[in-house]
Amino acid sequence: MDKPLKICLVSTQVYKVPPEGYGGLEGVVFDLGVELLKLGHIVSVVCPTGSSVPGAEMIMPCDPNLSNPEGVAYEAYKERLDEMDICHDHSWACFPYLWKMQQNPDLKIIHTVHAMCPYGSPPPVEHPNFVGLSKHHAQLISSRLGIRIDYCYNGVDLDNYTLCEKKEDYLLFVGRISVYKGPHEFIALCRRLGIKGIVVGEDILVEDQKYVRQVMDACDGRNVIYYGRVPRGSDLMVELMQHARAVVMPLLPDYWEGFGLYMVEAMACGTPCVVTDRGAPSEIIANGKSGFVVPTVFELDQAVKNLDGITPQACRKQAEKFSRRAMAEAYLVKYRQILDGNGW
Repeated sequence: MDKPLKICLVSTQVYKVPPEGYGGLEGVVFDLGVELLKLGHIVSVVCPTGSSVPGAEMIMPCDPNLSNPEGVAYEAYKERLDEMDICHDHSWACFPYLWKMQQNPDLKIIHTVHAMCPYGSPPPVEHPNFVGLSKHHAQLISSRLGIRIDYCYNGVDLDNYTLCEKKEDYLLFVGRISVYKGPHEFIALCRRLGIKGIVVGEDILVEDQKYVRQVMDACDGRNVIYYGRVPRGSDLMVELMQHARAVVMPLLPDYWEGFGLYMVEAMACGTPCVVTDRGAPSEIIANGKSGFVVPTVFELDQAVKNLDGITPQACRKQAEKFSRRAMAEAYLVKYRQILDGNGW
């Protein structure tokens, strides 16, 4: 049996780990830390004060802050990096690479990119070891940065999402209230098909508050109901996913979905997903078995009409491919690869 690894997970300084509301990245850091601990490894987590990963060492240099003071946090933890077998950076600014460049060239780092491609160039080190959230995501980042990018699927705590066979006659939108996520298209679809719709999504940390108001005004409170922010993994969110006829996401050009935790969470509840083919959905959804991935929004109506052949059991089976245990085990393979001198 391989010896336990000392692993440092670096989160952002925006939200606590786990997040209390919106915050997919911070939720992934939490789930990964929990599973690595269960697998017998030693885990330290850099994150804001008030965070908690039971069994892990918590390094909490800053209060949660939307301005994301990663530089301040780095000054507080940077010397601790020499104690670690590997640093797994999930932050936005990639400060741990400074320590590798300036102080310890032997530091082993792996970095998960949680956005489409927030960097103009890779860090100037021999093996950046960047990881995308899906094959499509990795290929997109690779094409933009000109380096090899590996990938690792996110994982979900499946125990938090119970299979439910009883469905009600409503469709569910779950996503940021932004134009490219298509909530306006979702509302129009519900009206065309005469099906009740529920809109759930992040409406504070968004690009355009005017658009949020337009979406809210388009929801009449009867046929289409606007819920807005509902904490991920909360009882209400799980209940909405469990009883929905389907989760429908009309993702629009020029947006690409890096992963989409909501798809796994919905399928874990036994609920199919109907999504336009913008990035990762074709990797996450078993087309025709746990939902439908269609070329454009124009095919969404027919896909919703064809849901009767999809069973809750088939949805759950597909979701089980994306457990947080599977995520942790996949990352451990990459950690060992890097430690053996086979980085990328």
